[in-house]
Amino acid sequence: MSAAAAPSSPAACSPPPPDAGWRERLSARLLGPPGRQRVRVAQTLLSFGVIAAYVPIQGAAVLLGLMPVADMLLFNAYNLSWAFAFYLLIRSGWNLRLSRDPALTVPQCVFALVGSAWAYGICGPTRGAMLVAMMLVLVFSFFGLRVGQARWLALLGFGLLAGVMAYKVSTDPLAYEPRVEMIHLTLAGLFLFAVAVLAGRLTRMRQRLTEQRTALQEALTRIQELATRDPLTGLLNRRAMGELLAQEAARAQRLGTPFSVVLFDLDHFKQVNDRLGHAAGDEVLRSFAQVAMGRVRKTDALARWGGEEFLLLLPDTVPACALTVVARVREGLVALPSHIGLPGGVRFSAGVAACVAPEDVQPALERADEALYQAKAAGRDRCLVAA
Repeated sequence: MSAAAAPSSPAACSPPPPDAGWRERLSARLLGPPGRQRVRVAQTLLSFGVIAAYVPIQGAAVLLGLMPVADMLLFNAYNLSWAFAFYLLIRSGWNLRLSRDPALTVPQCVFALVGSAWAYGICGPTRGAMLVAMMLVLVFSFFGLRVGQARWLALLGFGLLAGVMAYKVSTDPLAYEPRVEMIHLTLAGLFLFAVAVLAGRLTRMRQRLTEQRTALQEALTRIQELATRDPLTGLLNRRAMGELLAQEAARAQRLGTPFSVVLFDLDHFKQVNDRLGHAAGDEVLRSFAQVAMGRVRKTDALARWGGEEFLLLLPDTVPACALTVVARVREGLVALPSHIGLPGGVRFSAGVAACVAPEDVQPALERADEALYQAKAAGRDRCLVAA
């Protein structure tokens, strides 16, 4: 019997917290930490439990004279050994090396089918129950098998059963009467075929659900991007930057460290739209965004604030250091092609202001805007720090 397949996840064997209840501590020891890997371990342990529960039933069959004791001992040693071995392989995380079948579904099915066919050959009068056991093997694996695997395992089960029946009919025809075995084999073939078809349908349903879930996740990601990103430049939009400013202001107040904001405005941008059209203007905006993002730190955030204005958030940065970042952006713009239509290439004016608390966010933006206005009034192509 097999654990249902699930996507790979890192194995973790960390002990449970000391304040956890005894049930949670026991589950953590036996099954590992919560997650997909625990589901695999639990399924494998369930298989082991079913096999272990079958041991006293076979013991009763021995006491009733329905099964030789030697056959019972050897059979149970085989079953318990492979079930426990698979539990150890999955509990230890070794199974995660197999990306295509991390639950070891197919090998567990093969061992279980061999055991079911073997049991049919040693159970004598009670052998009919083993047909149910063979069906149960495939049922345990419904959610872990692909269509081809389900069909292959059904054929394997049928072939193993047919081989055992043929052997017993030839060696013990009184106990395994040929006509009875033919009926059993026909029923087994019918049941295995039905189970394989059902497993295939469930597999296709699972694939459709996976595809729908992936499509939904992609749609949600796209919606989130539309809600937080400027579609032209790919930068954060004004709303997303506003939320980020509030978060950074709260962090700055908690840690006692200031941050800086820089408000950029592209010089003579209106001339591009008027002379060359909005397509050229859009290209200028995209070019500035690309250059600026390549010249700031990974911890910084850049947003299109509106029109040709951009806002840069610099965590843990005083205005004097912010001027260095602005200079790097200005140097990057020198390499842009001159045919974009702006006089002297892409130039900008900027204003810098510091912020230290949530209530200071809007005043800081106003101070940066005032410094930007002063930079433009002083001749543009420069950056000023707010007083």
